[in-house]
Amino acid sequence: MDKYLKIVVIILVCLISCNEDEDADTGDRSEYRFFQDSSISIGEFDFALIANGTNLVFEYYFIADDEPNIADDEYSERIIFEIPPNLNEFSISAPELSNANTFFDKYCFCVIEGSIPVEDGSITGIKIDDTTWEITIDIAFEDFVTQTRTISEQFQLATR
Repeated sequence: MDKYLKIVVIILVCLISCNEDEDADTGDRSEYRFFQDSSISIGEFDFALIANGTNLVFEYYFIADDEPNIADDEYSERIIFEIPPNLNEFSISAPELSNANTFFDKYCFCVIEGSIPVEDGSITGIKIDDTTWEITIDIAFEDFVTQTRTISEQFQLATR
């Protein structure tokens, strides 16, 4: 009888563990942040990097929910750009987007050829206070086909 009780307990523990994993759906998430005393540079493999500098660098970062039963389905993306630190509001549109080092990056098990320069669209921002900006991004870029992103969120001060 003791032997059967142990088997039942092991099966119950496995079932409970499996159910917890299925219920642990975290969903997609997005991060909206900016960095002081920073700049954007192009690093290895033509990917944009946030480095030390004198500007404000804004970063939108999206992480798609991972499906545990599908191999290599992980996906995330980001949009970064920089502005001078003394502004309280700004409006950038083509062709100034390249002057603001605006880039789109994707991270996935797919064809990636470095950061994609964003040259079409607009980005506007209003400084709420020293730690918060209201940013609206409405851009288009070429990643084999024309893609667009529209984002309107508050970006929070972060540290590197």
